[in-house]
Amino acid sequence: VSRRQNCLRATKSSLTETKSSPTCMKKKLLSIAARKSRTKQRCLAIEDQTTMKRDPNWVDWAKSPARGVLLADLKRRDGALCRKDHITAEEAWEEHKHLEAFNKVVFSQFKKQLQLHREQVNREMQLSDKEELAMHHDRNLFPRQPTNKRGEKACDLHPAKDLLREIVRLNLHEGMKPSELQEATRGRPGNEFADFKPVKFKEKLCQEIRRKKFFNYVHLQEKKKPQPSGLEFECIGA
Repeated sequence: VSRRQNCLRATKSSLTETKSSPTCMKKKLLSIAARKSRTKQRCLAIEDQTTMKRDPNWVDWAKSPARGVLLADLKRRDGALCRKDHITAEEAWEEHKHLEAFNKVVFSQFKKQLQLHREQVNREMQLSDKEELAMHHDRNLFPRQPTNKRGEKACDLHPAKDLLREIVRLNLHEGMKPSELQEATRGRPGNEFADFKPVKFKEKLCQEIRRKKFFNYVHLQEKKKPQPSGLEFECIGA
C-alpha cells in the first residue's frame, strides 16, 4: 500500500510541475491570445459588413426596411430571388429600386448586400436540404410503427388524427368535454376514436388545440415581418 501511495504522489507532483511549468503557461497564453485575435478579426469583419461606414451614401442597413424585403425575397419560396442566383445584381436593382423601401439605398450598397445575403441564405438552405435528406434516410431505416411498446395504436398514423384535427379547426369541440366528444362519434361508421382510451383521447385533443393556437400565433407573427416584394423575373434566363 505504501508503495502505491508513493507512486500516486510522484505522479501527482509531476503533473503539477508540468501544469505550472513556464513552457505550458506560455503555450496557454499564446493560445488564448490567438483565440482573442481571431475573435477580434471576425467581429471587425462583421461590423464592416453590417454598419457599412466606408461610403457616406450608404444607409444603416441593419435598420433599413430594404433589408427585410431583400431577405424575404431570398428566403421565402414565393420570393422573387429565392434560389435564383442567375439573376445579376443589376437586373435585380432595376426592379427593386422602384420600391419604397429602397428609396434611400444606392446601387453599390444593394449589390454588396445582395452578395452577402445570398451567401448567408445559400448556407442556410444547404444545411436545411442536408438535414432533410438525413431525416428521410433515417426514416427509411427506422420507419414509424403503428403501435408503441405497450401495444397502443399510434395516433399520428391513425385516421383519427385527421378527423380530430378537422374538428378542432372548425371549433366543433367547443362546449363539449373530451369524453362527450368521443361518445358523440361512437355511432359514426368509421368510429375512429373508439381505439383510444379516454385519457389518451383527452391528451390528443389538448395537443391539437395547442397546435392550432401555435399556428395562429405563427401566422400573426409572419404578418408582422417584412413581406416579399412581389416582383417577378420571368423573362430573365439562367
